[in-house]
Amino acid sequence: MKRSKLIDTMWRRHANPWSVWTRLLSTPFIYLPLWNRSWKQGLAVATWFAANPFLFPEPRNSRTWAARAIRGDRRWTKELPLDAALAIQAAAASTALGGLYAAYKHRLWLTAASAITVFICNVWFLNRMTTFGEEKQQNG
Repeated sequence: MKRSKLIDTMWRRHANPWSVWTRLLSTPFIYLPLWNRSWKQGLAVATWFAANPFLFPEPRNSRTWAARAIRGDRRWTKELPLDAALAIQAAAASTALGGLYAAYKHRLWLTAASAITVFICNVWFLNRMTTFGEEKQQNG
């Protein structure tokens, strides 16, 4: 399968609400490998996040929140505008890095706060993507 066809398949299948929600709810698992100092857990988590967009079929309904968010995310990723969504992603990334360090140092409350904040940022980002995708459709 060609790379572009594989990427197209990934985006279409990732629009399935099961893919979106299982990926979002799996976010706290990124901290476990550092907490437990386990490269095997790290490999399992990385495999899960890489495979997740391919595990579910394309959604039957393309009007769900998840499908609209992923459609907008795909457009946003191609354009990478300097907008609020980029700031949200930067906040999520920096918080996740701090959380990974907290997990390594076994700081439970900081790790948990990071996981919660990253989850909120990711949901906020996806919500912005529904608007981004719809604005792009309306404006051409």
